Amino acid sequence: MSLRPPARPARSMRSRPWRRAEFASLDFETTGLDRERDAIVSFGVVPVREGRVVVGEAIHQLVVPEVPSSAESMRIHGILPKDLAYAQPFPAVGHTLRLALAGRFLLAWFAIPVLLHSLVFTWKSERYILLAVPALLLAAGIAAIAGLGALNRWIRSRLNRLTPAWAHGIAAVTVATVAAVAAATTPAFNISRRIPSTRVSNGWDESNRIIRADPNLAGLPLGSAMPLETLYYWGRLDFVVQKALLESWTRDPADREDARPYHLNPVGSPDLYAGRPTLTTPEAIEQAFSDRGAVLIGIQQKYWDYNNVEQSLKTTLERDATELCHDRCGTLRLYYWKFP
Repeated sequence: MSLRPPARPARSMRSRPWRRAEFASLDFETTGLDRERDAIVSFGVVPVREGRVVVGEAIHQLVVPEVPSSAESMRIHGILPKDLAYAQPFPAVGHTLRLALAGRFLLAWFAIPVLLHSLVFTWKSERYILLAVPALLLAAGIAAIAGLGALNRWIRSRLNRLTPAWAHGIAAVTVATVAAVAAATTPAFNISRRIPSTRVSNGWDESNRIIRADPNLAGLPLGSAMPLETLYYWGRLDFVVQKALLESWTRDPADREDARPYHLNPVGSPDLYAGRPTLTTPEAIEQAFSDRGAVLIGIQQKYWDYNNVEQSLKTTLERDATELCHDRCGTLRLYYWKFP
C-alpha cells in the first residue's frame, strides 16, 4: 500500500533559524514489530511552530490495520479491537497524515523506516530498515560540513579574510571526512545486507501445502483466530474463533475517551476485520457446519497462549481433533476436527 508522500518543506526554510521553521512531531503505534507484515494502528501529529508546541492543531487517528494486533503489541499500546469500531483503514485516513506532515520538518524517533515503507515504497523487504544506514552517513557528512562552516566563520572573524589555501584545505578535509566514514562503514553495511533473516516462520506456507495436498481437506470450511492473515495466506476464510473480536463499543460524545462502554456481541456476529461470523464455542461451530461433517481451524500459538480462544474450544480440539502440522508449521496449530 503506497500513498503520495507529503509535500517537502520549502527550500528557503532550510537556511532559516530553527525557530522560524515548522516541525511535525510524529508518534504512532503498530500491530507488532515485524517490519514486513505489521501495520499502523494509530498515529498522532503535533505541530511545532516558532519553537512552540501548537496543541490546538494536534491530530490523533485510530486505524483499522491490515493485520490484527499481536497480543504483545496490545499490551504495550492498549488499543483493543473494540477500540477500532469507528476507525477506518489506512488508505482512507492516510491523507490526514500526509496533510499534517506537509511542508514541515519531521520530528520522530524510530518512525522514519516505517513511514518510508508505508507512504513511499510499493515493495516490501525484510531488511529495508538498512536504508537508514546510508541516511546516517549522509547526516554525518552534513554535520561535518556544518562544523567546518562554523570553523570557517570563526577564522574569518579572527583574520578578517580567508586565503585560498584555507578554503581548499577546508574543502579537502570535508571530502576526506565523508569518504573516511563511508569507507569505514561500507564493509559492515555490505555484510549486514547478506545476513539471513532470523524471523521465525509462522508456518502459513507449510499449512497451505498440507491442505492442498489432501483433496478431502481442500473443500472443508476454514476457521481461524487471525482473519486477515488467513485471508492473505490461505485466500479464504469461513469463520473466526477469536473471542476478543466479539467486543464492540458505542461512542457517546459525553463519554470520556478513557471510559468507553463496550459489550460482547452475540456469538455468530461478523468480526471487525473480515466480516466473517465469529464462532467461539465448539457448539456454535458444529451447529453452523454440521452438514459439512468437519472443519479446519488454524490458531497461532500466541493467540492460544494469550487466552484469545475459549477454553472449551481448546479442550475440544486437543481431545477430539487431529493436529496436522506436527511441528512443521512453526507457531501455527492446524486442526482437522471431524464432528461426532
